[in-house]
Amino acid sequence: MDGRYIYAASKVKNRNSRILEIGPLNRPIFTKCQYANCFYCDIRSTEAVKALYTGNAYLDATGISININTIVDIDFVLNGNYSETFANIEKFDYVVVSHVIEHVDDILYFFNDIASVLKPGGSLIIVYPDKRYCFDHYRQEASFRDAFEVSQKGYKANGRMVFDFLFNAIQENSEPFFWQAYQMENHMPVNSFEAAKAAYNRIMDGSHEDDVHYWPFSDIGFLKFLYDCTRAGLLKFTCTDFVPTAENTQQFFVTLRYDETVPENIEKELVNLRSMVAKAPIEYRNSGQLRIEEQNNLFLQEREALQSQAMAAINQSEKLLRQVDELQTMIESKNQQYIELQSRLLTVEEYSHQLELDLSMQRERAETNAKIVDELKAQIAMILTSSSWKITAPARRLVDIIRKR
Repeated sequence: MDGRYIYAASKVKNRNSRILEIGPLNRPIFTKCQYANCFYCDIRSTEAVKALYTGNAYLDATGISININTIVDIDFVLNGNYSETFANIEKFDYVVVSHVIEHVDDILYFFNDIASVLKPGGSLIIVYPDKRYCFDHYRQEASFRDAFEVSQKGYKANGRMVFDFLFNAIQENSEPFFWQAYQMENHMPVNSFEAAKAAYNRIMDGSHEDDVHYWPFSDIGFLKFLYDCTRAGLLKFTCTDFVPTAENTQQFFVTLRYDETVPENIEKELVNLRSMVAKAPIEYRNSGQLRIEEQNNLFLQEREALQSQAMAAINQSEKLLRQVDELQTMIESKNQQYIELQSRLLTVEEYSHQLELDLSMQRERAETNAKIVDELKAQIAMILTSSSWKITAPARRLVDIIRKR
């Protein structure tokens, strides 16, 4: 199923919602049999639309072919602008523009004008062709500068966009062709310079081209355009959803919610848009480059994983080094304790040796004294057993008696 239907249906939960689909041509997103309050609007009547797509410069430049019998009937033909056309009509919950805005000559005016038909908080659902994957492939991307110039100078400022379209559009609109980038050299622009110049001159003379892609944008280019519109205070919408161009498709999706307070508090919306731009994929042109991008992302993820592992290893190494330092400090402390113990042991050994010397001297003295005692005992014994000791016994007793008295 076409991604347009899936995306739009995901945004409209209530099938009774009032829906205005602009420029449905032959491929409306919302059908009346499924959405009872769905209405179609175009700048031309049903007959005029069929007449236009019978043949025109747009079809010639792009190679597009449309079966006019499949074009749906238009309910509202735009009369001047949307605010006047729908002045007396109940406002809508949703406005759907699929491959339409790029055809609007004054895009800034369109955003302000279309807001007038939405209920407060109503949504503008946008399906936009990505210039990189359609016949706009070789064209210069549009910008806020271009849109601002048109808003200030009028339709003549569209002259260079018309020239660029008629000169650089190619007759190839198959998404896979651009994604596979097969033989692109055979599909370079070949349109007539004279035809493009003639159209430019007609615009400078006040004429108006029937059907042109005025605003070729890539997905990121359009998001940047919304960012510039917002910071200029010219957009009364907040972006609630952005889906970039998927591989092998040619369109991106944007949903804007009508909020007239946005110009009064633009910073909030700018933060929102910055976040969307930052999250969007970088620019690429084809599937081959996308594969390279994926490989680069895989390489970056692997590098980040290795860096994380290396950091973990470094942290573990630092932890081990700290443990080594702690062990070294502990070993040094133990060594110091060992040295102190050795010093104490030496002191004890010296003291013990001194005690042994003293003990040896005491033993020698004791032995000497013992010898003296033995000699004295022997002498005493000799005295006691001598005859003189016995003869003087009475005298000694008399002396003892006298001492006692």
